Amino acid sequence: MAPVKETPKPKHTFQYLPLRQATRARGSKKYYTTYGLQVLADGHELFRLNDVTMDMVMMVRMAHRCNEENLEPCHLYEVIENFFGGE
Repeated sequence: MAPVKETPKPKHTFQYLPLRQATRARGSKKYYTTYGLQVLADGHELFRLNDVTMDMVMMVRMAHRCNEENLEPCHLYEVIENFFGGE
């Protein structure tokens, strides 16, 4: 009898979408614009990160880079720390 070959499980496709948000400052009634990230796996939302930065251009660049690399979400916090480290 020939051995049965297991078919490999397909790798998930992750997508990172920048989010524009209105965030209220603590102890204030004023809102300001921040940018976060929506993380999708195979078209379904896994989670959102809110209030990551106030820099829209940097958030768009980071999301684009994550999409190019099909970044595994478990590495996202490290990427954010490296990308926005000085902010």
